[in-house]
Amino acid sequence: MDLTTPGDKLYPEDVEEALRRPTALDVARMVGVPDAKWGQAAAGVVVLAGGVAFDEDDVRRRVRAGLAGRKAPKRILGVQPPLRASSGKADYKAITEFARRDVGLGS
Repeated sequence: MDLTTPGDKLYPEDVEEALRRPTALDVARMVGVPDAKWGQAAAGVVVLAGGVAFDEDDVRRRVRAGLAGRKAPKRILGVQPPLRASSGKADYKAITEFARRDVGLGS
């Protein structure tokens, strides 16, 4: 899923690669969440490796070091335990629902 924001098209692979740079992350996903000003904004959801504390500012600094500021997620959310499907892969639907709940949008 590509996300179009004013003047830019965001590709999940680019954002997810930047989110994964901190080594304590198990899974990173970019999801689109509704935004009052832009219509849709990027949110990064990171799944932390066992017992690691989530520091949004640290993750944000690492992301901005490897990604243009305008492409960085507006929110970065940490979740534990991993949201995985029965196949063991990241459960994109559950991650999206988590992001929307966290920003107060329901599913």
